[in-house]
Amino acid sequence: MAREIRDLSTPEWAWGREAFWYAFIATYPNFPGGKWSFWDSSISLEGQFIEEWVGSSGIFSTVIDDDDSKLATVSTHTDTLDYIWTEFSRHIALFYPHPLVSIL
Repeated sequence: MAREIRDLSTPEWAWGREAFWYAFIATYPNFPGGKWSFWDSSISLEGQFIEEWVGSSGIFSTVIDDDDSKLATVSTHTDTLDYIWTEFSRHIALFYPHPLVSIL
């Protein structure tokens, strides 16, 4: 595995990078705004999730199942964590075949 990690073009590297960003944003949901640990600028904001997160300023939208099928912006802290957990769980299943347990 260590050999694969050194090669930044492997699926395992991309998977790990995405997993890192899900965990980081779950910890600092106001990123890139708000307060968060000192940022090392050598860590690039690369990966589908973080690029979408930063591009949307940390606001995501989802379709609410109702008569109008309106696009609703989910903005509460709990909704954000639920969204990240769901996406993280889907992502982790790509290489980690065991069930995850939420402690939220």
